[in-house]
Amino acid sequence: MDLPLPPRCTPCPSRCLPFRPVLYAATRTTFCLGVHVPCLRDLCLVFALVSKRWLLSTNPKEMGSLYLLVALEAGVDGTLFSMLVRTELALPFVSRVYNVLITAHAFLMIFFLIMPALLGGFTNLLVPIQIGSAEMALPRLNAISFMLLPPSLLLLLSCVHVEVGAGVGWTVYPPLSRRIGIGVDVAIVSLHLSGLSSLAGSINVLTTILLMRGPALAMQRVPLFVWGVLITNLLLLLALPVLAGALTMLLTDRN
Repeated sequence: MDLPLPPRCTPCPSRCLPFRPVLYAATRTTFCLGVHVPCLRDLCLVFALVSKRWLLSTNPKEMGSLYLLVALEAGVDGTLFSMLVRTELALPFVSRVYNVLITAHAFLMIFFLIMPALLGGFTNLLVPIQIGSAEMALPRLNAISFMLLPPSLLLLLSCVHVEVGAGVGWTVYPPLSRRIGIGVDVAIVSLHLSGLSSLAGSINVLTTILLMRGPALAMQRVPLFVWGVLITNLLLLLALPVLAGALTMLLTDRN
């Protein structure tokens, strides 16, 4: 059965595409999709409502889906960099290009694929269900943790094109990391944002597991996946401040 058109979406007298009303599950409102000008208001309204629901959400299932989408994007970028590494090895390019590509590939796979997917995506999707909680303990901190990821990813992708790039290897060891241009500084800022995101997510996960379990769920009865997430985030909570301090010292040493 066809849905009726909204009263403000009257058929356009000009030659345009036929109108088909679409029921958006995200907004539970019927809109008309067409190419005539009055429907641009509906499209803008749909975009605003969907953006408000997903980009400003604190629901753990939606946050987990967003983490997995960012991890998927980073995985595609990392795979492309890996293919470029193979191409560079087969062709007589400059050796600096290989260093830049291998550095970007390693950072993308470690900090933007594995950590957001395993520690952000699956944790938000599975941990609240397995411990009998409706949501995470700190939902706004969870949202802030995700919002730091896209700027960090963009900075890492842009450092490849800044001056000579960040061809320092994924370990960022000096003295090599002190002799290359400003691309290394951009990569360090990107890693700072990624580390801050992981640190906020670790605090959120630890608080959720320790304080938001069901009334009859003791730690001895917690599933093994939750124990693995708990220990991993505890180790991250201890290691990330050390990484941030080392990156800060390298940044001040370079400048």
